[in-house]
Amino acid sequence: GMPHRSDEELTIDGHKHTFLSQKFPIRASDGLITGLCCVATDISDRKRAENDRIRIQQQLLATLDQTPAGIIIVDAPDIAIRMVNQAAARILFGHSLEPGMRFSSFAEKYDWKFFSKDGSPIPDNKTPIYLAVREGQTFSSEEIRVVRQDGSESWILVNAVPMRDGSGKIIEAISVFLDITDQKQSQEAYLASERKYSET
Repeated sequence: GMPHRSDEELTIDGHKHTFLSQKFPIRASDGLITGLCCVATDISDRKRAENDRIRIQQQLLATLDQTPAGIIIVDAPDIAIRMVNQAAARILFGHSLEPGMRFSSFAEKYDWKFFSKDGSPIPDNKTPIYLAVREGQTFSSEEIRVVRQDGSESWILVNAVPMRDGSGKIIEAISVFLDITDQKQSQEAYLASERKYSET
């Protein structure tokens, strides 16, 4: 005798339709059930749009996980990490994300430090993604050295940009970065060779 609501699928003229079905009992003045009323609303277009959105989102996430560039998206204003791809975890921590493991779990377990191109340390509140989400700054091709807890390090080329809503309020920030460690090591080896040659 309780109202019931559910999605139901029917095939009409060879096409699948989804209906939002709402059923509830009809009662007499004494409370006894005397009938059943059913109201069905065709929500096929909305259901297709929702399925398309989920499919596109899944395709996008799969694509982001395959790209060699690290990608991190954080929400404003608390800088909570909303999305991180496998490349970002690998570049920053030297590990890919395990299935089902949240990025925050890695952040709590592993520590890392950032240094600018001239060797000066970069505090957490001065990193490109922090300044993008908190102050609306944009960064392009910033060279940063990442030193992990175990002493290993990587060089990354960082881009960061704030994202705003229709009113101009910052709602999130996106950082995209590339691992340029091999290029930096080759450059340093070349410069060392040049210095050695000039001294002879």
